[in-house]
Amino acid sequence: MRSEGLLSLEMKWKIGLGLIAGLVTLEADDSNVSLDALQRVGSSIAMHMVAAKPLFLSKDLVPSEAIESEREILKTLVI
Repeated sequence: MRSEGLLSLEMKWKIGLGLIAGLVTLEADDSNVSLDALQRVGSSIAMHMVAAKPLFLSKDLVPSEAIESEREILKTLVI
């Protein structure tokens, strides 16, 4: 079975923040997949990543204090 893959990149210049970029790698295990459709999905994901302005690059980099703070916020919303 052949797989198809591509990279999608979204870059935005934000005043005061500089360049913000989102890079997405997608792979499909189906040779019938449309690379154009895969590119549209990758571009959309990359755009949302940039728009979300994440504070951390991966879950491994999130300090336990930040996780606990978010838990406390969610608890107040539920109660």
